[in-house]
Amino acid sequence: MKTKFLSAWRIAPVVAMALSVPACSPTTIDLPLGADTEVLIDQMGIPHIYAASDRDALFASGYVMAKLRLFQLEMVRRQAHGTQSEVVGEKGLRGDLLARSFAFAEWGRRSREAMRQDYPDEAQLIEAFVRGINHYISRVKKGEASLPPEMAKDALDFAPTEWSDDDPYIVGKMLSFGMSSSIDSELLASVLKVLTPMFPTDFPMCMPTRNAFTMPGVMPQGIAGPQVAPQGQPSIPTVSESLRAQALARLSQADKLAPELGSNNWAVSAKASATGTPILAGDPHQPYGSPIRFFAQHINSADKGGSLDVVGFGFAGTPGVQLGHNRNVAWAATTNFADVMDLFEVGAPSNNKISFGGTDREVKLRNEKIRIRSNGAKVPAADDMTDVREYQITDVPGVGVLLPDDLLPVPRAILTPNQILFAWTGFAPTHEAAMYLGLDRSKTLNDWEGAAKRLEVGAVNLVAADQKNIRYRVHAQVPDRGTAHKMGIQPWKLMNGTDPRAVWTGKFLSEDKLPQARDPERGFLATANNEPFGFTADGRVDNDPYYYGYFYDPGDRAARIESELERLVKRGKVTAADMAELQWDARSTLADDLLPALAQAVAELGTDSSLAPFRNRPELLGMFTQMSSWDRQMRRKSSEAVMFFAFAHFVTTRALSDELGPLLPKLFDLEPAFAYKPMRLALRKVKEAEPLIGANRNYILMAGLADAADWLKQRFGSTLPSQTMPYQWKDVHSAAFDHPLGDKWNAGNFPVDGSVGTVNVSSSAMSDSAGKLKQTWSARQGSLFRMIVTFDGTGSPSAVVNFPRGNSGDPQSPFFSNTHQNWLDGKQEKMLFDRSEVEANLAEKLLLRRDGSVN
Repeated sequence: MKTKFLSAWRIAPVVAMALSVPACSPTTIDLPLGADTEVLIDQMGIPHIYAASDRDALFASGYVMAKLRLFQLEMVRRQAHGTQSEVVGEKGLRGDLLARSFAFAEWGRRSREAMRQDYPDEAQLIEAFVRGINHYISRVKKGEASLPPEMAKDALDFAPTEWSDDDPYIVGKMLSFGMSSSIDSELLASVLKVLTPMFPTDFPMCMPTRNAFTMPGVMPQGIAGPQVAPQGQPSIPTVSESLRAQALARLSQADKLAPELGSNNWAVSAKASATGTPILAGDPHQPYGSPIRFFAQHINSADKGGSLDVVGFGFAGTPGVQLGHNRNVAWAATTNFADVMDLFEVGAPSNNKISFGGTDREVKLRNEKIRIRSNGAKVPAADDMTDVREYQITDVPGVGVLLPDDLLPVPRAILTPNQILFAWTGFAPTHEAAMYLGLDRSKTLNDWEGAAKRLEVGAVNLVAADQKNIRYRVHAQVPDRGTAHKMGIQPWKLMNGTDPRAVWTGKFLSEDKLPQARDPERGFLATANNEPFGFTADGRVDNDPYYYGYFYDPGDRAARIESELERLVKRGKVTAADMAELQWDARSTLADDLLPALAQAVAELGTDSSLAPFRNRPELLGMFTQMSSWDRQMRRKSSEAVMFFAFAHFVTTRALSDELGPLLPKLFDLEPAFAYKPMRLALRKVKEAEPLIGANRNYILMAGLADAADWLKQRFGSTLPSQTMPYQWKDVHSAAFDHPLGDKWNAGNFPVDGSVGTVNVSSSAMSDSAGKLKQTWSARQGSLFRMIVTFDGTGSPSAVVNFPRGNSGDPQSPFFSNTHQNWLDGKQEKMLFDRSEVEANLAEKLLLRRDGSVN
């Protein structure tokens, strides 16, 4: 069949690269490829690469990723290097300072050196991936391929940057930071008492709202005894009201240092499924964007003797497939949230040394110069010193780095009069790239587990399946802090860096202390960023056998997934359609907590004297009656979803405004699931949380309902929806797909199902970070793809997927937004794997010739 090329994508043959050797030469070492390589792009916009070797496959992968996502590659590379400000100006400064302070470039370079030594074959594949990216960039610079519109003269007006062999590792180090990060939570926990002195000091921040733990049948019990008093913590600074106000104002404007991440994945065993083979499901939650952070592709060298035949998704700028399936194994991942970061209060350096843990440590100073693009100016050249911000960064080799004040969300004086030392296991050469390429090449689940053990940083909950079995595996270097947590040391807060007990032991938790499971009797494995062991069930970690982590998802998604899988397994013959329905589930467990409590308050409306102000408001009973018959699904067309979310916001504000004050709106904005947690634990009568509502429980609930009624009337003209004045969830709630350049480049807002803590997650807040109510509420992170994998009778996996936007970042491409509607509608489409199916659904065909020319 002759392929018809779309005019916007027609590529004519081009001259071989200047340094290439002619194809007829017996010497081929300088040729881009060992053999001609085909790239077939299907109707979804997914490239299928057919190569004669693994190296050629990775070269073609880099080439086609650059073809479809060149501007994104440019920006993700700049984000990792800390040079965004050269392109986007002042708004990129804080991100650049973070990348420079944490030396992603240096640690990425060292990781590449370690890979070349320990995994030379994989390192060569990554170098081929870089060659492919640069081959496309060279064609752009020669005018043989189009410049992305964002880089055109009428936009940013700059040329793309060639990649170095270090760059994929530098990008990987940045991504690992995001998947490791607890820094925002630890800073907030450290400053909570100073900013909100009325909030209970013993509030169990780690306690989940639902007891759903990943390890099947495992729930270690705490050791009996009183809670250990905190020790080794810095004293709480005494601050003036003006400084407290300044801190709250700064906090309300601060962005998180790391993006909010979440995900769901699960696998149903062969014995429970309708086909007699396992079913795997995964949907990673990341910030929305246009395009999204994931790139879909299929890499095949196995047909011609190579080791790769894998399809799925990976982060743009990284090689291979991180999540997907090959010929035998399928896998999905969620962020694990093991605690691999710590903050220490230390004195200022003196004579190039600081005191840490009772010993002197040498420090090294480095100057970082960040160039800022001025409005209307060109992208500054390397020697342009027109607008440069200089920072002196202090490294503590073997430990970490002193945090620059400009990275902190509040003035440092609110936290400590001293310096803050940040430690992370990622400040080391690591081999995460070898792990993911190892997963791609795995032929059995044992191979897959062996590859998973290569991961040292960026801990993820990996769930996998083949035609017979299911597996769960976490592997990372988690600091073994010994018994420090039993002695009152609190690693989830700023610690006293002079206390030797707070310092890492230099060891990591052994294999038997990391989460893992195989073919559980209950018939499924599931993770949703929840705590794996049950250590936090009692709101304490000082009584656990060892310290693993503190900040996890509250457990709503995990509990809902677990309960539904239990129901389905009990019913029997679980299908892929059941899995798709569960991925689409929008049941609010927040409603499961708040509405029964509201029902009790309504029942006491006539007898509780405190509720007298609400007795003559029939619209409140109307709202309650309508929500009582609601299925608690946060669907686009639901009016009850609007009522409930308004009620949840106002009742939480009523309950916590005194204790959290101006900090509460920031919690709604940054961590909405945690903003609702204190109220929910109080309703569960958790001792340390119950005083938040105390004897005023009924009044707070009814007052919150009345506030919601007033807001509904103001917003829609009527408390209850009617034919003349209707309202639905889609009128107020949407998903925002923004572009790094904003404005005309943004894709827009789209009504979606889901809310805070739903399986189909879509978190948003009614108010901004200053507490001002908004007319509409945008979710800015959620599922970037939904994938379900089944196995046929021969053991071959097959995936169906949907993902937002499209696989190309070019607005003129037919693949720019072609998959978006399926994602919005929850409609799955087969992710093609067999070549015959790809050829039957072909949209475009590229031929990358051995000499570097492209047809």
